[in-house]
Amino acid sequence: DWADMLLRMYIRWGEKQRYKTRVVDKSLGEEAGIKSATVEIEGRFAYGYLSGEKGTHRIVRQSPFNAKGLRQ
Repeated sequence: DWADMLLRMYIRWGEKQRYKTRVVDKSLGEEAGIKSATVEIEGRFAYGYLSGEKGTHRIVRQSPFNAKGLRQ
């Protein structure tokens, strides 16, 4: 699951930097995986490193077909 991989990535990054990491909130999906998660990372310069990461992360899937249904 993509959200689970993203959550693990942030936690492992924080641990590698020797930051204190904590999962504040995690909502499970209806069928499988994680629907959303909030992670708290504390440490020197953590905000500066992660300031560009705030907000929602979403995966965008682009179809290989155009509006007419033809392969591009």
